[in-house]
Formats: sequence, C-alpha cells, structure tokens
Amino acid sequence: MKKLIFKNITIALFISILSSIAMPALALPDFSNVKIGVGEGWDYGLDEHWHLSLLGEKSEFTVGEKVQFFAQIGPIDQCHQWRLRLYNGTALQNEITNPLFALDEGSAWNYSNFVPYDYNLPVGDYRAEYWLDMGEGFELLGEVNFDINYPEDDYLFSHATTSLDFEYGEGDDYWNLNPVNHKETYSLGDRIYVMTQVKDIYRDHRYKVELYRSDIKLWDYEGDWLNVGAGWDYSNFYPYYDNAQPGTYEFKVYIDVGSAYEFLASAPFTVEGVLEDYVYDHTIIASGWEYGEEGENYWNLIPVDPKIEFNPGDTVYALAQVRNIYVDHQWKVELFRSDTMLWDYETALYPVGSGWTFGNFYPYYENAQSGNYQFKIYINTGSGYELLDTKDFSVSGVISDYEDLGTTVCADWGYGVDEEYWNLIPVDSKTEFNSGEKVYVLSKIKNVYVDHRWKVELYSSDMKMWSYETG
Repeated sequence: MKKLIFKNITIALFISILSSIAMPALALPDFSNVKIGVGEGWDYGLDEHWHLSLLGEKSEFTVGEKVQFFAQIGPIDQCHQWRLRLYNGTALQNEITNPLFALDEGSAWNYSNFVPYDYNLPVGDYRAEYWLDMGEGFELLGEVNFDINYPEDDYLFSHATTSLDFEYGEGDDYWNLNPVNHKETYSLGDRIYVMTQVKDIYRDHRYKVELYRSDIKLWDYEGDWLNVGAGWDYSNFYPYYDNAQPGTYEFKVYIDVGSAYEFLASAPFTVEGVLEDYVYDHTIIASGWEYGEEGENYWNLIPVDPKIEFNPGDTVYALAQVRNIYVDHQWKVELFRSDTMLWDYETALYPVGSGWTFGNFYPYYENAQSGNYQFKIYINTGSGYELLDTKDFSVSGVISDYEDLGTTVCADWGYGVDEEYWNLIPVDSKTEFNSGEKVYVLSKIKNVYVDHRWKVELYSSDMKMWSYETG
C-alpha cells in the first residue's frame, strides 16, 4: 500500500479514521460519512441498502484486473454530480462524469455513491481524483494513488497442436481459436497447421516457427510484432506446412516478449505416402519474369506477359518450375527452329540440401528472328536427363538486316562497358586534324541478322586515294 499524503492537516485524523485517504481543503459540506478508495468491487449495505461497501480495497493491481473506483458521501439534501479524473503519472488517462442526481425539494439521501470501474488500464502509477459538484462547480473531494503492474508471468502457455484446420470461439471467447481435426499422422498433400496459443499476455510479442524433417530444418518463419495494449486474453499463432510430403516432421514454436526468443513447444507429426524426388509444375513461354511475394513464395517466380507469338527482336523466356524437390539436380534446354536444333545449354548441379519448395529454370532466346520454334526442357536428378516438357512459339514479322548507328570521324576510340562492350565509343570527335595525326572513321550498326563485310574509300578533293575491304 502506498503512503497517502493529506492536503488538510486539520481534518487528517478524522478522515484517516473513516477511510485512510488524503483529503484537500474543501468548500464542500462537512459530511458525516465520506469514503473514497479503489478496490476489486463493491456490494450493497447490510444496515442500509444504499450504504455501499468497497470490496478488496488495495493499491496494487495487475494489468487486465478490474479496478473498482469508489466514492461515497452522506447525508446529502442537494442535487449533485460526480466526476472521476484518472491520471497515469501526470497525463490524464480518463475522465468520467455521471448524470446529475436530482433530489426532490425537501428530500435527502443518507448516502450518494459513485462506482465507475475499468478493466483495461496499462501499466503505470495512477492517481484517482474524485470531484463533486453541488451547484457551484466541481470541488475536489479527495484522491487515491494506486499502481498497475505486469503479472509475475508474462503469459500462460496453452497449447501447440497440429491440425487440418481451426475455428474461432464464441462471444467473449471469439479469439480462443480451436484446432479442428487434430492428427498425429497426415496424408500426402495436406495443409498442416500448428495451432499455438498463449493466454493472459500483457506484453507486446512476436512468434517464430521452425519446421524439421528427420531433424533437418526445412525452413523457419517469424511473425510481426503484436501490440497488446492493456493485454489480451488469448494470443494465437497458426503457421502451416502446405502440400505436405511424406516424412517424419516436427514444428518448433518460439515466442519473444521483448528480450529474445524463448522456446514454447514442439509438435511432431508424420505424413504418409511415397516421397517423389520432385513434382513438375509448369513451363510457360513469356516475355520475362519476376520474383514472387515476400516470404515463402519469393521463389515462386511469376511469368510476365505470357504468350506464344512474338515480334522480331524480342527476348523469349521459357519459365520452367518444379516443386518440393528433394534431390540435387541440373537443367538442360534445347532450342529448335523448324525441327533443327539451334543450340542447347546445361546448368551446373544445384545442391538442394534438405529440399526446396520451388526449383526454377528460365533460359531465353534473345533478339528472336522470324520462324517457328520449340523449347525442350530437361532435368537430371542423378540418372540422366529426362524430358519435362516441350513448348512451341513463333516469331513473325519483317526484321531489318541491321540498324545503322551512323559514322563518326575521330582521333581515337574505346570499348563500351559491360554488356555494351562492343558498342565502341569515339574519342575526340572532330573534322579538322593536324598534319601527321591519325584519323579514324568509326562506323557502327547494331541488331545484325545477316553475315556481312565492310569497305571504306578515302578521297581527297574528289580523288580516291585508296580503299579497303574486310575479309
């Protein structure tokens, strides 16, 4: 119990006998009965029905616990109105004003009571001020100090259970989520939840889950921070393993309440069936691709502008994907035009460790020329290449043999940068030179689709001095 400080020493002894609370100097009448305080609840009187009593009076509360405010005076024969001002430190937390109590002329009440309450006060040091207005404005009747603290335990762990689904609770227990169809053994392709719950948590927190198969970690996932305000009755976390593959598994669930992750529970389970090396999903012809959504679908690459008809000069991708691949592997692609293979390409061997959810291969044909084409996609998981799919596409339209970029006279030239290495750059372009200088003529074309050679002629005053042809 905090020590209470009296504001008016002349009435300190009298008030402390009545209610052990602090009292200021008042312009209010000297009531023969005054009681203010905070506690756990209230009850009707035994000697007189409206002589209410404060139950469980105290100055230390736990987050989420009901705080019963209590003020009582009497007798009183005037119309009046109560007000509570509640401060957390120096900040006003709440203000509650009740309707006017209107007394009939000539009547009086032995007791007037004011009993608001609150369940959701955050941690802090509080001061409750009780005010009374008897027609000349609100006057401070007294104040009480109390504390709201965290409980000894940050939370109560309830369960971490695997299931095929879950359902919400009812009424006030809506967030008391319940696992539906819990099993220890599941079937190939199931979505398996680990329904995790803690109760009576009063700290902001986040969860983490790890999934293991045969003691090898497949993946982990961290949730966002959850802001609980004054506290939650239930906190739930329900990650899942989708399209389950055969094996022996274990979920491990953790919680972080502000310092570090601490282990909550493990939930073992088994998936029956025959484990395939991989599941082929698709090969899509498209103009490009992009990464999937953040999180577990990041490597679920997405085709951009999927189609099978292209224009000359386009880049054509073959976006191939396998899922749930548990073996090291490599890819191969072959590109055909009118049944004639133009080229092929093999990747290096990809080590998958404990397995990948998505395996991708995205070869492309650059600067496509007119014709009918076919990509053939293969995969090798250790026993040689096997054909996954063939995809046809066409390139139609007239394409120029080349695009002229112009000719420049210059004192020197340099190479381009990176992919533009062969895009030569003129140095010191000019048309007037000094005797003895070297003079370059830099001529460039791009997007060349025909075999070709060059020829140059040098003239002086319309007289050809020499010419030169490349091989």
